[in-house]
Amino acid sequence: MYVAVVLLLTKHPLPCILSLPLSGYHPDMKLTGVMLTINSERRLPVFLPSVIDIVDELVIVVDDASQDDTYEVAKSYTKYVYKTQHKGALEFHLKEILSYCDGDWILLIDDDESLIGWDKTRLTAMMSDKNITHCYFPRKWLIPPGDRFISTWPWFPDYQARLFRNLPGIFEFPDLIHENLRVAGYAHYLPDHIILHHDLCFTSRQERESKVARYESLRPGHSCREYYLYEDQIYETEELNLEQHSSGRVALSNDVVGLGSDGFISTLKCPGVMRHNLKYPVELKISNKMDGTMYPTQQFISRTDTFISYHWISKDRESMNLWDNERFELPAPLEPGDSHDAIIVVTPPREEGHYALQFDIVEEHKYWYSHKYLEETFPYVEVDVVAGASSG
Repeated sequence: MYVAVVLLLTKHPLPCILSLPLSGYHPDMKLTGVMLTINSERRLPVFLPSVIDIVDELVIVVDDASQDDTYEVAKSYTKYVYKTQHKGALEFHLKEILSYCDGDWILLIDDDESLIGWDKTRLTAMMSDKNITHCYFPRKWLIPPGDRFISTWPWFPDYQARLFRNLPGIFEFPDLIHENLRVAGYAHYLPDHIILHHDLCFTSRQERESKVARYESLRPGHSCREYYLYEDQIYETEELNLEQHSSGRVALSNDVVGLGSDGFISTLKCPGVMRHNLKYPVELKISNKMDGTMYPTQQFISRTDTFISYHWISKDRESMNLWDNERFELPAPLEPGDSHDAIIVVTPPREEGHYALQFDIVEEHKYWYSHKYLEETFPYVEVDVVAGASSG
């Protein structure tokens, strides 16, 4: 068996790494699901069945401030139930709850989430990749009564790092609420394995206001008010179609779907109309057409110069062109000939008009792929940018 040795010299700068091959698949590979919960006797029977279908064993850690029958309900689903002293937020419990897991991989789930349409075979294949140490999944925030989700940023894709190799030496645990657990090594993004977040459906406005106030008291400026008090925000929604959930690709009437080629980028789903004061997820397929591997960033180990990006090209006035825009990590290491789906978030121009939205890959400080690989096709989508939406 091979191991990865991680030497953390200081908390925040890049550490010194001795990188040895991680073990890949073995017949007894086990996935442990773990959940921290409080006052969830009503939620657990609704959401646990979808988790049990995916994991090999389930660990539930019950906050001792629970005032209902959460502990007894949890015991009816798994023998691995523990109590923990109340600390006020998941981040302060992470090190403890992960220590209860003995699987090769750990799946971290909140007690108001469900997993719909997940493919355990694909998860096993991903976990067998010795290059990968953790995995991100997009999350959909459902709104009452639960048949629609908020389809614009920041509620979607709201990527969550939830699947990790069970190697404690690769973790940097957060000190603050709403600070991420950081994991050394390559990440893998699975955009068609969706986490459904039910909090907005299960809690009243008053309960959510109390939650936001508590978060603000724990860490001022990080209350996540825009997420939980969504009624006050500007957003768009889509219908949740569970029958098509396994593909993650539900087209709306104005979406452009399936545009592309056999080049570096294909467009899988993109809105054909965007409001200038919102940000929109776009689904792409990224392919490696080169002879060498395309690498994303390895947390703590190496930074990449290769990113996904996009250009806005005005059909009305050249002065409205916006060439340089946000960068996005590659969804996984891509060997020659490999392809992988990705979700990026595009920011429309502030000026209304008719645009071509072109997707591209950039080698930072060197070149754009669309300039270097002239023989390849880089697709564009025609988008109408229209007046901004009002809140609610």
